[in-house]
Amino acid sequence: MRFDRMTIKLQEAFNEAQSLCEQERHQALECEHLLLYLLNDSGDIASALIKKLGVSADGLINELKNQLDKYPKIAGASSQI
Repeated sequence: MRFDRMTIKLQEAFNEAQSLCEQERHQALECEHLLLYLLNDSGDIASALIKKLGVSADGLINELKNQLDKYPKIAGASSQI
């Protein structure tokens, strides 16, 4: 995947999702990290699409957090994602 060919907004989303992944000490960046960032970004189109579908954004965010809690965590001082 070539990040230099992505829009600035998409690059930002991936960077923020990676930060979330690192904060949670997960060993790999997963779709759930990216979707959680997109849903928490109130100005993003993902939030508008979820609302248009009639899905509770808060409910979906809680489900994503529950799923992420199940992922293995990295132990140790330095981690590479």
